[in-house]
Amino acid sequence: MKRGMRLLVFPTALLLGSLVLIVAGGVGSSANDTTPLPVTPPQVATMAVNLQHEWPRERLLVGRVESRQSSDLGFEIGGTLTDLLVDEGDAVKAGQLLARVDSQRLQAAAAEVRARLAQSKARLAELEAGTRESILQQARARVELAKARLGLAQAADERNTNLFESAVISSQEYDQTTFGLAAAKAEVELAIWQLTELERGPRAEVIAAQQATVDSLERQVEQMAVDIGKTQLLAPYDGVVSRRMVDLGQVVGSGQMVLRLLEDGPVRVRLGIPPSLLTTLHANADALSIKGKNGNWPGTLVGVLPDRDAATRTRIALVESDSADLAPGDLVEVPLKTVVNETGIAVPVTALREGDRGLWSILVAKVGENNIATLESRPVFVLHTDGEQAIVRGALAQGERIVRGGMNRVTPGMQVTLIEGDVE
Repeated sequence: MKRGMRLLVFPTALLLGSLVLIVAGGVGSSANDTTPLPVTPPQVATMAVNLQHEWPRERLLVGRVESRQSSDLGFEIGGTLTDLLVDEGDAVKAGQLLARVDSQRLQAAAAEVRARLAQSKARLAELEAGTRESILQQARARVELAKARLGLAQAADERNTNLFESAVISSQEYDQTTFGLAAAKAEVELAIWQLTELERGPRAEVIAAQQATVDSLERQVEQMAVDIGKTQLLAPYDGVVSRRMVDLGQVVGSGQMVLRLLEDGPVRVRLGIPPSLLTTLHANADALSIKGKNGNWPGTLVGVLPDRDAATRTRIALVESDSADLAPGDLVEVPLKTVVNETGIAVPVTALREGDRGLWSILVAKVGENNIATLESRPVFVLHTDGEQAIVRGALAQGERIVRGGMNRVTPGMQVTLIEGDVE
């Protein structure tokens, strides 16, 4: 028990001795140094307020890249797809055969029309050549034969007339003789008329009618050739096949889309632009820049469409570029530098302090003695910002010093030391 008491007394005595030393040291220090330590205000970087009545501004016009020509190709005449000669991604040349549908029915119809045309042309040639000499000789022979028969009929008529007057023959026999004479005369006239017509040749109206038949058949042959040509799908220009919508052996209808072709070469960017920027756009027509994900490319203004979008009230501008890195469908930006005629102050965005309800403020340094300043908060209205610099308007006077940054280290009412430039 006594040993335990001794162990407890020793730490207690040690603790009391330490407290005495601490108190003595504190009293001695107070007696020797009564001057408070100086407090140095923090350093802040400032800049002078410079009012500007106009300032540059970059407007970004957003647009989409598209081919100058994009065509959905199909057949004018439907049928079974017998040949499909290209696939997606293939480059083609203007006039190249891309696909073909079955044309057997049209080929057969065209052959029939060509045969009828040949027959009609032969008939026309016959008419234009006139009557052959052998036919004319036959006609002349028929005239001579008819005249001979007429002479025989006349002799019989004279003889029977005398016999009838002498009451040798009956009236019936006499009438037969008279009818035979009349028939012989008609036969002679008919033979002479036929010979005359043959000697004159075919009438002009007959030849004209046959010529019209030939012309009509020739037009049919041409139309059949056109229809057969429409069973072939040709590339209208140099380009790349971007889509294929059918398969070989499929029956396709007239006008059904088979392939989509994008023109190879320069591309266009379609931009929506406010009418107020049209003058600036035209002033920079030959020196535009197209900004994409992978870089910038030069562009040239090719035109502005006359109509205005009913919803956005913007006009459509077309900018062309030869860059092979721009692909149809890409979303790009075209920066346009303008000058805004409005009074404002250019400040770094780091100088802005966000307040309540979306308001912004700037700290103004009111300089006193020894370059020590007191910070005041001034509300401002942000006119424009590009992410690094902001144009503001507010209760700021020309030449006043404002804090450039470090808003997390300072507050209104704080005293600070002013320096130029940034604070490390």
